[in-house]
Order: sequence, then C-alpha cells, then structure tokens
Amino acid sequence: SLLREWEELLTRGEGEGSQEGGAVVSLTSYPARIGTVHKAVESLMCQSVVPSRIELWLAVEQFPYGEAELPQPLLDLAGGQFVIRWCDDIKAHKKYFYALQEHPNSPIVTVDDDLWYASDTIEKLLEAHRLFPGAVCARRVKRIGFKPDGSIAPYREWPLCAVPLEPRTDLLATGVGGVLYPPGCMDDRVFDKELLMRVCPNSDDLWLKAMQFVKGTPTVLSDSGFEARHLEGTQETSLYIVDEVSHRNDYDIRRICEALR
Repeated sequence: SLLREWEELLTRGEGEGSQEGGAVVSLTSYPARIGTVHKAVESLMCQSVVPSRIELWLAVEQFPYGEAELPQPLLDLAGGQFVIRWCDDIKAHKKYFYALQEHPNSPIVTVDDDLWYASDTIEKLLEAHRLFPGAVCARRVKRIGFKPDGSIAPYREWPLCAVPLEPRTDLLATGVGGVLYPPGCMDDRVFDKELLMRVCPNSDDLWLKAMQFVKGTPTVLSDSGFEARHLEGTQETSLYIVDEVSHRNDYDIRRICEALR
C-alpha cells in the first residue's frame, strides 16, 4: 500500500501526453547518482522529437523514505511527460523490466542516468527504427568477438561497431547513448525475474542480447554521431570500472549460456 501511495504522489499527470505506440523513454538511478539524474532527465525533455513519456524507475529498498529522499530539482520536473515510478530492486534491470511490460505496443528507449543527451538522441533512434522496425537500434554497439575455435572471445576484445544501418545478429547494443527496443523483440524469458537475478543481476545488456538472440532479433547501429557527455561526479561508481577490473562480463556470459541451454 505504501508503494501505491508513493506512485500516486509522484506520477503526477500520469497519462497526459502519453501516446500508445510513441517512444517511451525509461531509465533508472540509485542513491549515489540521484543528485545528478535530473540533468539527464532535463536533456531528455528537450529533444527534437519529444518522447511520449519519460519514466524514472527507483527501487523502494534504496529509497525507503520515498519522496523525502529525492532532491528538489528532480521532483520539480515530475508531472506530465516525466514521471517517477517505484519498483522492486532488480538492480540494472530496472531500466527496462517494467517499461517493456507496461508499454508492450510502444518502442522503448532505455538510457543511462549519467549522461547529458544531445537533442537529436531520440530522433536518431527513431530514424533507424523506421528503416529497420524489427531491429534493436542503438547509438553505441559492439561486435561480438569469437576465437578461432568458435568460442566467444573475452568481452574486452569485442570491437566497437563503426558501420551504421547494417542489422546483424552478432552485434550487442550497449546501454551507453540510448537503445530502442521494438515491441516483441525478445524471448518471453526476459521477464523471468528469478532467473535474471540469479544469473546476471548486473549485466542487463548481456541478458537482453541473449533474449534477442533467442528470438532472432538483429541489432543495428543507428548512426555514427554519438559522443558520450558524462555528468560530473557520476563515474566514480560506474559499473564499467567494476566490469573491467573483475572481468564480470565474461563470467556472466558463461552463466547466461549455461542457463539457457
């Protein structure tokens, strides 16, 4: 009941300007970055192509006092196009998990909470989506590497893709810069909360790629104009740093493959 009360309070204007079939932007954050996430949201509200809705998913467990723990600049943005939603803590998977289920007929654009987004971000993704409506479209993509024996190469050896508008199944959309997921592009196991939290709680990009691969969905680099503009003070807690040091991506790839056999 408390969760419902928080949602009613913070989703002011819910439904206003929402358009089923239009792009819905979804992101998440956590306490270490909650003080700067409003800057990312502001950039998303100033797009050349305005999304029908922007949803910020926050875990109740991480903000037990609800609105009282959120900074005023973020609360001031809520209403109409932008809404704050409350959910269970499923780590990085909060970014897509709930939005995909609540808007099954809309393209879902996921973004990170540590970037300032150029005004053409949504426009570029939608342009690629119109050309390849059945593909996952992303502004930063890696090509999955393989060893001579056919096994998967270490993640750090996967090169960035530099060829836009060429859909391929061996491409991985990374969350950096924005990713557009068309309706029905993934296997239904994408919503198996127990499985994803057991296998790869921090590797949402890899989990989503596995679900796309099972469905036969290709990925395409939307354009070559993306440049990461990180918000000040957000990189000290970046998962990227942890992944590079611990090789966690390689570990999670093995676990995902084993789980889906």
